[in-house]
Amino acid sequence: MANEWIEMARRFGAYPPVEDFLGKETLEVLAAPDRIESYIIEIRQRGVGFVGCSILAKGPLLTDKQGTRLRGYILSPEAHYNGCPIFKRLPFVPNFSFRVWQRKRVLDVLVDLHNPGWELHCGAEHYGNWNWVGGEIVCLAKELFPRFASSSSRAIWQRGTIKALQERSRPTRKRRVPPVNKS
Repeated sequence: MANEWIEMARRFGAYPPVEDFLGKETLEVLAAPDRIESYIIEIRQRGVGFVGCSILAKGPLLTDKQGTRLRGYILSPEAHYNGCPIFKRLPFVPNFSFRVWQRKRVLDVLVDLHNPGWELHCGAEHYGNWNWVGGEIVCLAKELFPRFASSSSRAIWQRGTIKALQERSRPTRKRRVPPVNKS
């Protein structure tokens, strides 16, 4: 499947090397991560990375094989949209996250599983773009959260999963009971 998206992307022209648009710190963290975490998220604030997210569910750490796949997607120039073909799309809204750790440094990879786009935040470095690997990342997300994964190829999560996770993650507000007047 990975070869299919590379071949499709190559039809749309030249792709600059990732070193041209990903920062030095981002590339260093991707080169030798200690661990990679996975989350189903909801965005509260755009453009600030993981700190702008609510965690709906924390997944397992990625295995070495899964981590290699994810890093391969990010480091492949053909995975990043290069401006061709030109088409209109809705803005991507991240709903899944990977946190790539290297000692105390972290790279936040925020992904929209419905509208293939991603944001990468590492220290002062920020990058966001469409990607050609949306299907592959959806497969990886389903592997990491099999309990929530839909068996349908047309859906990511089982019906009602996100709503249930949202309700569970929101703090319950105590209802204020008015004082009883004892006169």
